[in-house]
Amino acid sequence: MPAPVLTSTIEFRGQADVYDALASEDARGLYRFLQRRGLIAGDPGPVPALKAKVANLDACEILRTPKAGIIAYRKREGDVVKAGDVIADIVDPLADDPKKARLELRCQSDGPILSTRAMKAVAAGDSVVMIVGDKAMPNPTGLMLSD
Repeated sequence: MPAPVLTSTIEFRGQADVYDALASEDARGLYRFLQRRGLIAGDPGPVPALKAKVANLDACEILRTPKAGIIAYRKREGDVVKAGDVIADIVDPLADDPKKARLELRCQSDGPILSTRAMKAVAAGDSVVMIVGDKAMPNPTGLMLSD
């Protein structure tokens, strides 16, 4: 029986991460990874220290919008939040009373914000924020991966 074929999918960051410096850093990292796997000759150097937090997927909280509107973030990617923090508001641009146009989105977990939605117009049920928590979410709903 022949050996299995190594396959992979490479994703280079997100739609908003279009910078030459990031692309160069990622290309060097990919090259060193392939060297460490013996697929490219050469010395990749020492394995770098882990920069990211490691968490189980079920500990990642995905905030979803309860209604349609425009999302206005109060927190950014990389910010560390606590359970109960307001992460964003959903603004109803058609609200009759501007004082009632905002609906706060609060998180249930502690941890850094991993990602936010690039598109600002949202529909009910859209995933808009992922937070890397420490504990499994008590009542996870829907898909654990973002849309």
